[in-house]
Amino acid sequence: MNHVALLLLMACLGRGPLPEHRVLNQNFVTVSYLLQESAKQYRLSTYPFTGTQRKAVELLLSKAKGWRIALPSDNRSPDLEQYQNEHPGYTPYFVEGDLTGDGSKDFAIAVIKGEYYGVVFFKAEGDNYLPPQWLTRKGALDDGGLFIDDRGLWGGQFYTDNLFHFVWSVKEKRLVPK
Repeated sequence: MNHVALLLLMACLGRGPLPEHRVLNQNFVTVSYLLQESAKQYRLSTYPFTGTQRKAVELLLSKAKGWRIALPSDNRSPDLEQYQNEHPGYTPYFVEGDLTGDGSKDFAIAVIKGEYYGVVFFKAEGDNYLPPQWLTRKGALDDGGLFIDDRGLWGGQFYTDNLFHFVWSVKEKRLVPK
């Protein structure tokens, strides 16, 4: 039995690691908190974030109340498996590469709040990331994903031209719709 499962079981039985975990309301709060933390860690561990990327995403999610990182399991497209077979290592809601032309590794993620998907861009600046840029906060990506190439950041359905496209604007110093 793993550590989190043991703590959950102990809290439910009123045998928490601390005496105050014996009260039912506190058990509920403890179990709820542990489940939320466990789910958050699972979502973050789904992607190959570097330590700095992970911190940037955690900071975003701490400020973007109600939003969570999108998971591959959120994707409902029958084409995802075929796309992943053709592009080994592809994940629909996390892409990284040099989107600004400065040689740094930028990245973008998709986040979800209810039925809405958001796309968030993180520009690398030295060893850190600048504050994130929200690209969109509406629509759905449950039947597609994010893509990156030398022409910019793309998002939308697999194998269609139903896509959105963002490119780096040197003048505005941000990604802009194309």
